[in-house]
Amino acid sequence: MQLVTRWRRTLIVVGFIGAAASFSAAQEQGDSGWNRAPQGPFKAPAGRLCPFAIGGEPLKDDVVFKTVATYPDGSPSEQFFKGALIVRFTNLDTGAFVDRSLSGVAHVFLGADGSQTIEGDGPAAFAFFPADNVPRGMYVLRGSYSVYYAPNGAFRTLTPTDVPKEDLCDTLQ
Repeated sequence: MQLVTRWRRTLIVVGFIGAAASFSAAQEQGDSGWNRAPQGPFKAPAGRLCPFAIGGEPLKDDVVFKTVATYPDGSPSEQFFKGALIVRFTNLDTGAFVDRSLSGVAHVFLGADGSQTIEGDGPAAFAFFPADNVPRGMYVLRGSYSVYYAPNGAFRTLTPTDVPKEDLCDTLQ
């Protein structure tokens, strides 16, 4: 799965699952069951994630989420994500592309301070930036992982850093 944070929906990807999208969908559909979490395409200019412009487009999207805990105001504090997700990642400069399954599962903890912690079992895709503990790039994580997003969006922390991962910037170079 892939979760996009509330702050940077267009670039921070966790299998493309959007916490912000999940919150609005939960409000519209109720929290009693599983709700669709549609994933949209993304584009990042050259130098943002990879030396080249990169994009992603869902080919199959059956991602759903369920809110399992809320704060007193009704906003979600914990959510689960699951479902089939196949994404085509493209080097927008050359046209080279790869299709990847991001059909993992994720348990998302939404902090009252605006932080997020995603505990998942991949495959899932994440974008990392210079302030993070992983080199800048777009990665497909495989295996168990945890990603912490700071409340202000200033950084992300991947644990463990040696989780099996594919650097899509290298793959599409």
